[in-house]
Amino acid sequence: MRVIGMLVCLLAVGTVRASVHMPSVFSDNMVLQTNAAYGARAFFYGTANPNERVIINMTGVNRAVYEVTADANGDWKITSNPLRVTEDTEAFTVTGEDGDPIIARNVSVGEVFLCSGQSNMVFPVALSLNSSAEEKDAENWPQFRLFLASLVAKPTEQKDVPGKWVRNTPGNVSGFSAVCYFTARDTMRLLGNTGPVGLVQIAWGGTRVESWMSPEALAACPNPPSSGQNKQNTPTYLWNGMAAPVIQMSYRAMLWYQGEANAAGSNSTAYYSCNFQSMIADWRRRAGYGDVAFVFMQLPPSVDASAPIDSVTGRNEIRAAQAQSLPHPEAETDISGMTVVIDLGGISAWGVDHPPAKNIMGHRMALQVLHVAYAQQQQWNGTLRYTGPLLESVTTSDSETAVMFQDWSAEGLYFQGPVNCTTCCAQTPFEASLTLFLLQHVLPVGASNWSWMNGSIQDNKIVFAKGDIAEVRYAWTDFVQCVLFNKDGLPAAPFSVNTTATA
Repeated sequence: MRVIGMLVCLLAVGTVRASVHMPSVFSDNMVLQTNAAYGARAFFYGTANPNERVIINMTGVNRAVYEVTADANGDWKITSNPLRVTEDTEAFTVTGEDGDPIIARNVSVGEVFLCSGQSNMVFPVALSLNSSAEEKDAENWPQFRLFLASLVAKPTEQKDVPGKWVRNTPGNVSGFSAVCYFTARDTMRLLGNTGPVGLVQIAWGGTRVESWMSPEALAACPNPPSSGQNKQNTPTYLWNGMAAPVIQMSYRAMLWYQGEANAAGSNSTAYYSCNFQSMIADWRRRAGYGDVAFVFMQLPPSVDASAPIDSVTGRNEIRAAQAQSLPHPEAETDISGMTVVIDLGGISAWGVDHPPAKNIMGHRMALQVLHVAYAQQQQWNGTLRYTGPLLESVTTSDSETAVMFQDWSAEGLYFQGPVNCTTCCAQTPFEASLTLFLLQHVLPVGASNWSWMNGSIQDNKIVFAKGDIAEVRYAWTDFVQCVLFNKDGLPAAPFSVNTTATA
């Protein structure tokens, strides 16, 4: 009996499993965020036995030893020293008080981006415009590393989401997120940065913003009860399964492309503004290092140019809700950037709701990243703006209405029809709503209170020979037949605003 007991004990010792765990994103070929000149630090985190001591031994250029004790729940997190940029020179070993260590090799230090959303963020490089040339171009960016997370929807918060880091090659980038890759690539190209870049993709097609929200973020908004949804569209399930395991890594910026699924819902557009802002604020808080830059894609067209101009698709409402997430006194978010792509509709292999011009979209998003993540201001290198014309004011008098844009953003204004437009710029994309008096005493009963206005460009404003206007809206339709650009070819975002009366 004593021998049997000893054998059982030895077998138990021989099969001891490591008590320390880290998410799969901490593995061979990963990229850690450098702090460089922007204040970010890399984080190591995971789980262990409650109150267990955890040691991280990092070797290479950034050699250091870190030690931490897990809390009562077994969670632990370490903030690194400032890390210098380096490629494939680093390794780290994570050990607890028992079990096998965790070892990651060929680790680099550079810029890291988190990319999330629904199918237009999933949309791969292989289906984008000029895909063969774009895939071939990956050979010029061998320092990129790609992490594609598995699709996981769970009712409770997970500690890990499966995935694997791979090197950037034409074959590997082919199936990776086009918007994520093109944004990061063009950001580095504009910066002249040739250091390592890590891209973490957590995206699932056809998903609503509520799925990506934590229970706490969701509770902050007056959402109606949800029912009859698939698992990936059950509120909090993608936060639990995909976002929570990787959110604590340090990122230069978070990139987001989502909203189509909410536009399609019968009640969801009214709640999107609160949900989106709550999610952004919550992700930043849980990341644990302040106001990380958050850059998102405003929705492009979801119909082709032949669709009726008054097609009801929910796009206008979602675009407006997205714009409310930009910094302003009432916003819940701070350093956020919105990429405007209302001129980039088109049909791809995935249909009309998946425009193929992801390389152009990614370039515009890169301009926003330069501004919000790298503190580049109104212009880049003195010539390239990060945004299209930004609205400043709308004024109206008895005989005239003027839509004015911020001067620095509105140089060289012009109208142009987007690709595949039908009526194009036969009329300007501006509409007017009459004052209450005119609505009550002039307009026939049952007639629309909106009418198109044709005006002229005068420096940084559009002037219309039409007065007594209560409200002006621009590009307030799904497929916009005529778009206002500045000289850099960047479009103005849709808006609907009340006017200010002038003498």
